[in-house]
Amino acid sequence: HTYNCTVLNALGTASKELMAFDPLTVAISPYEIPTAGESFSLICTVSLAEGDSLIGAVQWMGPDGVPVSRTHQTKTNIYISTLEFNPVMTSHRGEYICQATSSA
Repeated sequence: HTYNCTVLNALGTASKELMAFDPLTVAISPYEIPTAGESFSLICTVSLAEGDSLIGAVQWMGPDGVPVSRTHQTKTNIYISTLEFNPVMTSHRGEYICQATSSA
């Protein structure tokens, strides 16, 4: 949300634009180390402030910076995106990033 604050006195006028951002919370779970050869899922939960909306889908980025496919589910102001490995392999090693952008 954008607000404009204007002050007027005998010396003149001054204005300043202020931006307020609604909170966007992103959490990845579980916090465990997977076992090679077994199925494993990473779950990204995005919680938005009431009245806010998500711009686009929740996006997962793999270790090489390339987007990876996922499944997702939407509830009121909560978006859940699941990245599944079936089975997880040692080649999946690396950092995975869950990205989300709100309309605020």
